[in-house]
Amino acid sequence: MLCAMSIHAQENLNLVFYNLLNYPAAPPANRNQILSALIQEMEPDLFMVCELESLNGANEILDTSLNSVDNVYSAAPYINNTSSGSDLQQLLYYNNTLFELDQTDIIQTSLRDINRYRLKLLTEESIFIEVFVAHLKASQGEENEERRLEMVNTFTTYLETIDPDDPVIFAGDLNLYRSTEAAYQELLDPTNAVVLKDPIDTAGNWNSNPSFASVHSQSTRISNNEFDDFGAGGGLDSRFDFILMSENLFETETPITYVNDSYETYGNNGNCYNNRIDDSDCSGIYSSTVRNLLYQMSDHLPIRAQLQVNSETLGVNENIKEQATWKIIDNVAEDQIEIAFAKAENKVITVFIYDQTGRLITQIEVGQQTKLILPISNYAEGLYYVTSNNRSFEPLKFLKTY
Repeated sequence: MLCAMSIHAQENLNLVFYNLLNYPAAPPANRNQILSALIQEMEPDLFMVCELESLNGANEILDTSLNSVDNVYSAAPYINNTSSGSDLQQLLYYNNTLFELDQTDIIQTSLRDINRYRLKLLTEESIFIEVFVAHLKASQGEENEERRLEMVNTFTTYLETIDPDDPVIFAGDLNLYRSTEAAYQELLDPTNAVVLKDPIDTAGNWNSNPSFASVHSQSTRISNNEFDDFGAGGGLDSRFDFILMSENLFETETPITYVNDSYETYGNNGNCYNNRIDDSDCSGIYSSTVRNLLYQMSDHLPIRAQLQVNSETLGVNENIKEQATWKIIDNVAEDQIEIAFAKAENKVITVFIYDQTGRLITQIEVGQQTKLILPISNYAEGLYYVTSNNRSFEPLKFLKTY
């Protein structure tokens, strides 16, 4: 599904951070549709972003990128940057079937606010997660490193005001070039009120170093000429984007834990050093379709990680319903696909077919039946998504070939 609709035992929650690159001003004009297709792939439950330019842009993402299929996402309040004249802002979107927003705050710095979001997990036991989203000072040089450290010091001081037992997520475009940089060391300082960890613990000089090709998140492009000079070029050679987590998320006897090896630079197959992300030489587990969407969307790649919730420990919300099931028998087809339902529905449901840009292709009403044959011979080649108005159904996808 786009995101989990209920918390079952050992349910995984998807965290995604994404620098959206001057949204909505940067081209192409259909980035809301491109982002919608990526959302279908990444399935975030917490979607943390930076480089939003306006409330209109924030609302467009919520309405047409996140909630284009199921109306399960909410946005935290959008607040224009208060720290300086910068017009780039951070924001959190969240799955409202899993979380409710308990509190928001801003941490003022010398450049951009750091945004705080306190979320309550919708389980019987009161479990809170603290989420901070940041965009630190860019560029190399001693002065810029000092600015990043100043911003981080403000944040780590703020950590003294929150409950140290609550899990903490610190995500952002941190513009760090190496692990020895003072700002990175301060973030992971074991004497802080809340101790943070880097889930992949990849120490070294990340910038322009092929040894770290698998963790580089910028730039997805060799040149920004075809994007009206928005963003950076130079190919994939920098690790700027991070999701850091509090130490208690790595403890085994806690209700919420980090899923080992789930941290990924989404779209990076590890073989794209100094190249554009959509190049055919960068093939691997991330398809050319996904990498082309990432190339069009931003000069940064998203970061994705997972948390595991042990709902047997927490107790499950009494309103959670048993999840219905359906599946596509063969999801690579030329002429038709067969959708099988685990059991006949007792009411008519509507099935929606979307292409990879988020455009609705067709919708079909399904009555009391356990099988649907859908002709697709007239569909263009590519990836398609199948959803329904039954929110218990996980979204499906299929590939149309020739």
